[in-house]
Amino acid sequence: MFRSRFCFCVLCAALAAAVAALYLFVVTPSTQAAAPKGPVSFIDDVAPILKKNCFGCHGVKNPRASST
Repeated sequence: MFRSRFCFCVLCAALAAAVAALYLFVVTPSTQAAAPKGPVSFIDDVAPILKKNCFGCHGVKNPRASST
């Protein structure tokens, strides 16, 4: 018997619509980042991220990538 890979029942369509509505109205607004205030500044925006995440392993003492 041939069986389709897709289900076309009313229950599946209602469930898919509920999940789509939940995603659009609940998940999306809370996960959006705030709009930037102006142009990106290296000193104010980028340097703190590099200092926090990169300079511990890739600083002045070891300017190249670590071997670990």
